[in-house]
Amino acid sequence: MNRIPVKSSFLAAIGYDEAAKMLEVEFKSGKIYQYLEFPAEEFAALRTAESLGAHFNRISRGFPSRRATELEAPPDAAPLPDLQDK
Repeated sequence: MNRIPVKSSFLAAIGYDEAAKMLEVEFKSGKIYQYLEFPAEEFAALRTAESLGAHFNRISRGFPSRRATELEAPPDAAPLPDLQDK
């Protein structure tokens, strides 16, 4: 799944698979989680939220999730660029 970098102090990137109804979130820590049974409308609302981190915290606990360790970069990999200041 393609994730798009986001401006957030908490989240690094988000992606959505409409067919699988799955949100994929990469945190600034490098951990990646997948949220299942996630409606497309919720993803659209997340993308347009004034504060992605606050919106994500408010809605994410209502959906089953799993950590996707196989998708995480090795510890020595270069981090994603920080879009916070751009």
